[in-house]
Amino acid sequence: PSHLVLHHIDPEHPPRFESVGVAVGFNFTCTIAARGSLHCFGDNRAGQTGMGVGDADVDSAELRGAADFVPLGVHAVDLGSTRALGAGAALPFGGLRVPHRVRLVTAAHSHACAITCDGQLKCWGANNVGQLGQGDTLARGRSARHMGDRLPAVDLGGARAPHDYWERPQAVHVSAGGGPCSPLQHAMHALGRTCVVDANYRLKCFGDNACGHLPQPMGEGVCAARGS
Repeated sequence: PSHLVLHHIDPEHPPRFESVGVAVGFNFTCTIAARGSLHCFGDNRAGQTGMGVGDADVDSAELRGAADFVPLGVHAVDLGSTRALGAGAALPFGGLRVPHRVRLVTAAHSHACAITCDGQLKCWGANNVGQLGQGDTLARGRSARHMGDRLPAVDLGGARAPHDYWERPQAVHVSAGGGPCSPLQHAMHALGRTCVVDANYRLKCFGDNACGHLPQPMGEGVCAARGS
């Protein structure tokens, strides 16, 4: 599909920007620009680049092709916005809102996750085994209507013990993976799992557990708080 990927790219003058982070999935790549914007490109058949084009569900071969393979371009992945000024009540329209900046990105077989600068965890792409952490199996990212402020942040839960300092902890680290239990096996479907560490130093995992890699269900911490 190289003619689709490179259709809008001049090989003599490819797009360039300073990258401060990169994550490579299966046939797709995500990179964080120095200004904090996130850019993903490559295979998007499961929405894993987050670069949905219009309404990808309509019966249009041209639109389906544009949504299947996404080139690296100037447009960033839309992860929604955050309030920059004001508490919302005193300013019109809830205060000034600016696009989320990203400080960490991870990619798996067919899904990706990013932590924004205000500590939100957002995941998109394949979700056949719940690897996006939303408690459902709805894939997100192939259509633009799935992204932006419509893409919900993963609910990391609240404080569950006296030594949990944060009532609504931010995400501090995330890792996405997936695949068959053995290198000798072939995955028939896009298997995926995600683990995140929150600000209370609790590890929470969700997604594929066919190999027994996720010892506890979504929302149950497997790490004790630091110092205990």
